[in-house]
Amino acid sequence: MSFGVGTSRADIDRFLGAISDLVARGPRARYRLDAGRYVPEPDPRPRPALAGLLAGGTAGAMHGLLASHLAPCQWPA
Repeated sequence: MSFGVGTSRADIDRFLGAISDLVARGPRARYRLDAGRYVPEPDPRPRPALAGLLAGGTAGAMHGLLASHLAPCQWPA
């Protein structure tokens, strides 16, 4: 959290409420270290549709997806 000129009283109240909740109840999730960052385990966030293509390690599918959406450059004659 950073505080600055644009930080409202509501922002500060929300931050202090979250800290109070964390101290009183502990974290709501378990976390694990992943590539130098802490991420929730399990991660409840929905995955974007693109993640399905990347999860299988199919570079060819990714190339096909990009190729189907990108038109070749055509310079005016």
